[in-house]
Amino acid sequence: MAHAAKELSLNIPSKEKCRWLKAIFDFKDAEMAHILNISVETLRNWLKDAEDAHAADSVRFHRLLSLAQLAHGVIRPERMGHWMHTENKSLDNFVPANLLVDPSGYRMVATLVEDMRSGIPD
Repeated sequence: MAHAAKELSLNIPSKEKCRWLKAIFDFKDAEMAHILNISVETLRNWLKDAEDAHAADSVRFHRLLSLAQLAHGVIRPERMGHWMHTENKSLDNFVPANLLVDPSGYRMVATLVEDMRSGIPD
């Protein structure tokens, strides 16, 4: 990852949130574009925009921000990408990132993170 030297934090930054989400979740461009339901070209434009002006209008973008916020204190920032891309038995062996495309899948992942936060076992 290009940002490996930069310490990852689950504190949402005031600028470049789109870049931060991509780094924290270790998304590839095509994967993140699919989750956000935008083209790769549009994603790359969003990544160039330090103010996140267009991304701020996206419900899916806000879902990712909410998920990162939920994970704060539950999943170590340096492990978030791995967790996001690994089959999870609590999600019937689905990969969390693959579930984020639709609202019900997002709710499944968010509920799991909330349960982890509350200490609820599998």
